Amino acid sequence: RRQRQMCIRDRVTVTFEPRFTLTIGNQLVIGSSVSFAEGSVSVDKAPGDDDKYAKGTVVTLTASPASGYGFRSWAGTSNDTSNPTTVTISSNKHVTVTFELRFPLTINNQAVTGPSVNFTEGSVSLNPAPGKDAKYAKDSTVTLTASPASGYRFDHWEGDASGNVTTVTITMNSNKSVTAAFKKVYT
Repeated sequence: RRQRQMCIRDRVTVTFEPRFTLTIGNQLVIGSSVSFAEGSVSVDKAPGDDDKYAKGTVVTLTASPASGYGFRSWAGTSNDTSNPTTVTISSNKHVTVTFELRFPLTINNQAVTGPSVNFTEGSVSLNPAPGKDAKYAKDSTVTLTASPASGYRFDHWEGDASGNVTTVTITMNSNKSVTAAFKKVYT
């Protein structure tokens, strides 16, 4: 008689941890960046080979606006106003980034970078001052006030502002260039 020998292998239980996706805008994150017409977002931890993240992964997102745009906000992150910001993966995550059109202002051929522009004949104060990027968000209203230096008087505005009163308001819906014209006063 023949004897049969049976071998029973050890049973191994394999538990798979759930894995989750991250989308930015309408794009699935499959690498270290996502691009849009208005800018891009760099992702410091790219997903795994399956384009997914393990639960608990913290991903840092950095928005980089394209030329003519600025970062405005996030939706769905740990801090929607901070750039960079983080996302902790605990389920499938959807993040939105908002970029905004931004425009520079030039006064008397000087780029505006702060709350006032000074020149020999006088100065122009601005309210509000431009952002850190020396630009204004689309459709911002800016009040310009001309102040003559000693020996000069304000005469009129030229370019994207007009009139002969010292205070005018302009709407930043494109790049703007303004001239504050002053005249020498003789005694």
